[in-house]
Amino acid sequence: MGKADSPLALTRRGMLVGMAALTAASAAPLRRSSHYDVVVIGAGSAGIGASRTLQALGRSCLVIEAANRVGGRAFTDSTTFPMPFDIGCAWIHAGMTNPYYAFALERGYHIKKHDVDTLHELFYSGEWKGEAAVKAVADSEETIIKIAQDDARHGRDVPLASIMPSCEPPMAAAATFMGPMDSAVDFSQESTFDLRDEESADYDPNYLVREGFGALVVDVAKGISVSLSTAATAIRSERSGVAIETNKGTIRAKKVIVTASTGVLQKDAIRFEPRLPVETDEAIHSLPMGLLTKIPLLIPGVSHDSHEINPGENVMNLVPPKPGSPPCQEADGNFYYLAWPWDSDLMVGFVGGSYAWELAGRPDAEVIDVTVANLAQIYGNDIKRKVTKSLVTPWGRNPLTHGAYAAAVPGHSPARDTIRLPVQDRIWFAGEAAAQDGLFATCGGAYLSGTAQARAVHRAIGNADKA
Repeated sequence: MGKADSPLALTRRGMLVGMAALTAASAAPLRRSSHYDVVVIGAGSAGIGASRTLQALGRSCLVIEAANRVGGRAFTDSTTFPMPFDIGCAWIHAGMTNPYYAFALERGYHIKKHDVDTLHELFYSGEWKGEAAVKAVADSEETIIKIAQDDARHGRDVPLASIMPSCEPPMAAAATFMGPMDSAVDFSQESTFDLRDEESADYDPNYLVREGFGALVVDVAKGISVSLSTAATAIRSERSGVAIETNKGTIRAKKVIVTASTGVLQKDAIRFEPRLPVETDEAIHSLPMGLLTKIPLLIPGVSHDSHEINPGENVMNLVPPKPGSPPCQEADGNFYYLAWPWDSDLMVGFVGGSYAWELAGRPDAEVIDVTVANLAQIYGNDIKRKVTKSLVTPWGRNPLTHGAYAAAVPGHSPARDTIRLPVQDRIWFAGEAAAQDGLFATCGGAYLSGTAQARAVHRAIGNADKA
């Protein structure tokens, strides 16, 4: 796939992605007169998990998906570069408990352990800072985690920026690594409770998938019944269950599981009749979407071990904050890189938080130029002419996501528990924003959220049948 030059660029890529999705799942016609036990809205990881679970439990289930492919925010581009590239999620986190780890092994995918939580190389405006500086950043990260955990134990759910003991460079670098580059929000928007829960999840070991994590997710979706290019516009409660209005007609079911992103739900893309309870609506709006944008650059012929950067390393190049910036404010222009994954010729740039949102409003060519200019601080201006292919992931402009993944507004982390509660015993929500055990913002967490809600729906149907 080339540069994503509009919010719909991924969908416009057209037939190849759509055809791949059709071979991965049963392309179910929309039978308007039929009643299902459950309709699942969204064929991303949560929807796939929910559907597979419901089918295994013997429930009739249809997944409806607004896009022309399955996978949602798991999507592998296999055409732009010499190797597959994950436009969306790329890491199998918490490998020992993540269902995708077992799926990858049983399906013969090639996976490699990757230390995603460790910063290996640090540069300030292109100047390498060495091992002592990297250790200082790691120590600062541990300090922030301990303070956040202590605050959380005392019930203080506050922005992480407010607990930083200093704004010295190592502390600022740790905040950038943990905030925009990990949680997709600035440190001023990240919650102490979210960090506590994330730390309790133990994401290790983490794995990259050579064939693409998105390709694995599509593979796992084989056998589910899905109607593609079918957008839900309204969910109406009726005496016998729910009616789901779509661009292709109305479907009826006993229950519905909604896996649309909180970004989509906040835009009222799906109308609820009657309106959602106040507490559910507030929970949705307390989980806004953060943004992490990837800018992969194909740079053949650059020595992988030059400039102290080796294949698979995590690298940050930080720039000074603008004059007059608020204290501890992340600087626009900070970049994180995954260097040469799988010993390839790809240098994958990342930007997150408010800077990613700002870049999302610019043309892709300009975003690529900004990324190459940042990398040139490390490798020199000669690197600019060596970049042969590139793209910008468009999640900030995608109307089916409105961002990458959700982060709880400080002070509102219990929203993740609230959004999991059923509405009128008919509507359930699932997805990465609702994931349990600290696995929010992950593909595996989304899948487990879908399976958990599917089991709850199965029980609810059984109880209703007995009554």
